[in-house]
Amino acid sequence: MINNMKILIMILLLFSIGTSNSPVYDIKYHYDNKNIKSIIYYNIRNNKIELGRVELYWINGQKYSETYHVSGLKYKEMLWYENGQKGMECKEVDARGVNCKYWSRDGNSAKEEELSDSEENELFLEYRNRYF
Repeated sequence: MINNMKILIMILLLFSIGTSNSPVYDIKYHYDNKNIKSIIYYNIRNNKIELGRVELYWINGQKYSETYHVSGLKYKEMLWYENGQKGMECKEVDARGVNCKYWSRDGNSAKEEELSDSEENELFLEYRNRYF
């Protein structure tokens, strides 16, 4: 059944390349409780498929992360705690860095800072591994 769905999605994706500018998406589910695990959105522009947005979900159904891409490059990323509170949001400021905001599990704002791309990658991984 899953393979049939993937084949159908690929056929629809290929068909829509020449006929539409609307997004195409792929949904995956958690095996044990059937909640959505991920949704990946693709944009079709100038007969090219580009990654648009990626949403990941905790096993309880709450959103875990959401990442936006522009022209295939990461532009904005957000993380949520398992209780549904937003934990982090990083957005591309310019070609050199990002602005990141952090919240505690209860929803209170913790801090905000500007980071270079390399600092953002290191801090993001540390933050994600520590709290998520």
